[in-house]
Amino acid sequence: MRAAFAWCALVVVLCASAPARAQFGARAEIERPIAAGSELDPTSSATTIELEDRPRALETTDEVLLEVPGARRRRSAGYGGFTSLSLRGAEAEHTTVMIGDVPLSTADGSAVDLSTLPPWLFERVEVHRGGAPVWLGAGAIGGVLRLVPRRARGTRLEAVGGGGSFDLAQGRLGASVDGASFSWATTLGLTHSGGAYPITIDTRPLEPGGIEPRTQTNAQLLEGAGLMHARLRAGDATLSFIGLGLARTGGIPPPVTRWTPTSAARRRHLRTLFAVASEWLEGGRPPEQADLAAWRLQLVASIALDRRSLSDPYAQYGQVRRETDQTVTRSSLRAAGTLRLAEWIDTTLVVMGAHETFAPEDALARTALGSSRRDSGVAALEARVHGRIDRTMRWELRPSARIEVIDSALAEIRAGSEHLRTSRLDALPTARLGAALELVPGIALAGSFSTGVRAPSFVDLFGDGALISGNTSLRPEESTGGDLGVVARGRIAGLEGFAELRGFGLWMRDLIRYVRTDANQWTPQNVAEAWTAGIEASTNVRFERVVGLASALTWVESQDRSLARALPFRPRFTGYARLDATFDLPAPLASVSAWIDGEYVGETYDTPENDVPIPEVARFGVGASLSMWEGALRADVIVRDVFDARGRDALLRPLPGRSFALQISVRTE
Repeated sequence: MRAAFAWCALVVVLCASAPARAQFGARAEIERPIAAGSELDPTSSATTIELEDRPRALETTDEVLLEVPGARRRRSAGYGGFTSLSLRGAEAEHTTVMIGDVPLSTADGSAVDLSTLPPWLFERVEVHRGGAPVWLGAGAIGGVLRLVPRRARGTRLEAVGGGGSFDLAQGRLGASVDGASFSWATTLGLTHSGGAYPITIDTRPLEPGGIEPRTQTNAQLLEGAGLMHARLRAGDATLSFIGLGLARTGGIPPPVTRWTPTSAARRRHLRTLFAVASEWLEGGRPPEQADLAAWRLQLVASIALDRRSLSDPYAQYGQVRRETDQTVTRSSLRAAGTLRLAEWIDTTLVVMGAHETFAPEDALARTALGSSRRDSGVAALEARVHGRIDRTMRWELRPSARIEVIDSALAEIRAGSEHLRTSRLDALPTARLGAALELVPGIALAGSFSTGVRAPSFVDLFGDGALISGNTSLRPEESTGGDLGVVARGRIAGLEGFAELRGFGLWMRDLIRYVRTDANQWTPQNVAEAWTAGIEASTNVRFERVVGLASALTWVESQDRSLARALPFRPRFTGYARLDATFDLPAPLASVSAWIDGEYVGETYDTPENDVPIPEVARFGVGASLSMWEGALRADVIVRDVFDARGRDALLRPLPGRSFALQISVRTE
């Protein structure tokens, strides 16, 4: 594996150092890209959402993702509760989350808690559903969520403060410097939430009339987060430095069946990520002009730490008392290069290596717990073949292949089995073929066929010390999927924006599903076969730059072949729409905007047997924003879940209902 990694890295360096500049040179003119949802790959089913200056007070990342078709957020409890993303009916663990070009989940493949990634740290969100461009180096079953770190856009200072229902308060400070050869941006924030929202519980499950109002307890949260992003031009190279950190502490809301006015269970979470990257483009171009360069080379090194601690002295969330600390460390190296072989063909090669360790501790365990480690190597190769049929029609093909090799040494952590260790070596190949055909300027047909794979995560194997118990006998998951659709992007008269309509299908083997146990926990198990299929559509358009409409609709069917039942937590229909209007105002005012949105989630099931339904829910919200002195001062206000629909999470705990938030932003440039 080491020899293969070194060979692939050498190929990238040799390709990048070839005399491509003299042979090809820069393009004489900039060609308009084929209509698509992402600049990386027009054959990818992608959605890009800009996060700069969104007028939604105290917005969370999962709220942003409501605008993505085929995406289903899974949120537990109140503010700061574990939140994940499911794409096209795949599991949340099947979504690879990346910070820029650095994966947060490498060989581990576990679901990333999106509540620990506040949107104000990033400048845009990219979601690739199904097979992803090879540049991202991912063989995900569901797709890729890429969070692009916020960078300097001018020299400015910014202060943001806000508050809302259930004792929610947040303060943020940001600063950036943007020079000719150096840029730097930093954002820091502190958030507090009391989490004491109203709920209802059934105090007499076996008798009618037992529904009584209560208040959610032990849901408090205190969190600090920050991001630093610096870029430096050094000769023909662009150097980038990224540092991300988050620390939070708080309680864990008790299960409905064990509701109590007081609880001693506590949680802590610490996450850090540091990455350094160097990028060279033909002609010394900046990374923003990568599509114009005849060759491109990128080297990235990163190190990350993720530590979760749980204190459950009275066994409220399992069968035994716990005082656990679970620490996962990841270090990775990435080399990627693109070379234009001719005007009609480009090649991309990506190689990555990662080392990962899992170190658990439990102060109440009878014996010391062993640590586990994983080493992985990835090599991926893609060809981009493109051309014209006539003056208006263009086409593009992207065949790619990828292989991931994982060497694992795993230690059991369940009580009574601490002495057991398992070693395994997995070779996991994947492939993708994407195609796009531009029928007329601004309208294109796009489709892809891909395979995906995911090894069981440390959480799958060992649990999280609280709500999830592990299973070390799990097998890797595999998938085959495809999609086909039409994409439109451009401007007609006063209407401009983006729209898409796609059909998709996904066949999964050895799917890992979670089944709830009698101890208020979840345990994973493999399913022989399962499939999902459906239709997704989205729009993001504006009329005369005054009225805007953003929408995302998804219809999906699913089946667990082993039970001949629908897969749980896959509602057949989900939809979201937001209508807004913005008007310019005379000085000292700048503009005012107002919007209304609605979210609908159809009925689904809580169990593989489909015997516990989760009712449908519809939520509506309204908001407004007022900007003054050319944007130097802005006030945003929002009312979420106006009609107090609430709904329930995966553990059947009530979600927060109607809430209010106000945010004030001050900026100097």
